[in-house]
Amino acid sequence: MIFFFIRYIYRIFREAILSIKNNRGINLITIGTFAISMTIMGGFLIVYINFKAVVNKWSEKVQLVIYLKDNLSIKDLEEIKKEISSDSGVDKYTYISKDEALKDFRGRLKENSSILNGLDTNPLPASFIITLKDDLRGSDYIKRLTKRIEGLKGIEDTEFGEGWIERFEIVTLFLRFVIIAIGGLLTIGLIFVVSNTIRLSLYSRQNEIEIMKLVGATNWFIRGPFMIEGLIQGLCGALLSLIILYIIYRLILFRFEYSVAILTGFAPIYFIPVDMIIYMITIGIIIGCTGSMISVGKFLKWSSISRSY
Repeated sequence: MIFFFIRYIYRIFREAILSIKNNRGINLITIGTFAISMTIMGGFLIVYINFKAVVNKWSEKVQLVIYLKDNLSIKDLEEIKKEISSDSGVDKYTYISKDEALKDFRGRLKENSSILNGLDTNPLPASFIITLKDDLRGSDYIKRLTKRIEGLKGIEDTEFGEGWIERFEIVTLFLRFVIIAIGGLLTIGLIFVVSNTIRLSLYSRQNEIEIMKLVGATNWFIRGPFMIEGLIQGLCGALLSLIILYIIYRLILFRFEYSVAILTGFAPIYFIPVDMIIYMITIGIIIGCTGSMISVGKFLKWSSISRSY
């Protein structure tokens, strides 16, 4: 049983390779189309990955600042500390007294700090600077935390850069939508291309397939070589696209490294991670097999109808 199975696998691979050799021109065009389409999709994926990395790096600087009212009692101050420290999303927090805030402000003014000498009172409020955990720096979570803290006694105001956080989240969501939309359109197009390529192979071997059916070959036995042909097209196209993407990636780093570094705030530029590479190769194989199945299925159905007449 195992011997016959191995023999069958060997046969369908041999038939698929022979079919590709006999129709090398159209197969090369198909693989090239595959590679270009997946390169476009991979390009958007690289942009998304690096944009998200830049957003994550900038989000490390996201801090929620809570300004306190003057003459706050020790009891109220401790209550605010207790509320902040009990929140699971808070990574760390720092209390800045009025005197520390003024001292820090003087340090920032440097040689211009003398303009503060005429102040009768310290106008700066005491505050808490809160740093959130990595996965909880989105605007929705910060808004919920801010709303809860603002309900406490002794809170003057809060600040966390709401505007730019929301803009980055919108751009990230838009890029994700673009990748899904383009990926979906390219997938449909590639299935159509592979399907037509396999159909040409089927028509060139129509008489052979008819004889195989007459001697009792099952549909799955006939499908085998064409499934492998579609698989090889998808695999080669995906691998070729990854090679093209990596060459472009290295060229961009070599020619425009400093410009890209300024654009990304000196964040590292990433290529497609290994798990995504595996997904791309798997998607290529699935698209190739799907196109082949559709084409062979239609052909076998048409062949059966034609024979009945």
